[in-house]
Amino acid sequence: MSLFGEVSSTESLVRQIDVTIDQFRKGATAPTDATVGSTPTVPALLFDATTELATVTEDLPIDMDLTVDPVLTIIFSLVNSQINNDTADLTFDYVAPIKEVTGSGPAKASTTATATTTVTTANGLAVDDMYSINLTIDAADATNPLASAEALSIEMHLTNVTGVAAIHMLSAHLRYTAKY
Repeated sequence: MSLFGEVSSTESLVRQIDVTIDQFRKGATAPTDATVGSTPTVPALLFDATTELATVTEDLPIDMDLTVDPVLTIIFSLVNSQINNDTADLTFDYVAPIKEVTGSGPAKASTTATATTTVTTANGLAVDDMYSINLTIDAADATNPLASAEALSIEMHLTNVTGVAAIHMLSAHLRYTAKY
């Protein structure tokens, strides 16, 4: 028995990589640095236009099971009071660069995906109420397969501002299944 316990071949082990706000690089049109709360204040990025971009690059862990799709979760709070059933929509462009293969670096074609969550009365519609958006990343994506990649770069922005027009992004994490 190991110090961390044993995992049988029929069990899966889910692990998480936490991504802090300061790990996101801001695009040419950047979200605004902000804080949420009063004691303590929590750092956040204010997204309130569809042109504001933030990007993060994470090394893929060596124990990631590349046959199982990882899930990126963005944790955010509401900037304004919302109406029941408004949606928060984020667009993600991701690229999985592959080393030592011509045309497969960071500038290769990205994959675009949109993720949505609905705000409801039951979960809170007030300023600073917290939500999350989950994006499942296709590990076998034809353009950006994770199998040969050593890193994953993800750029995000608001898809539209017709529902939830602004969010404070507080943090993110990438959950993946470990192969051992």
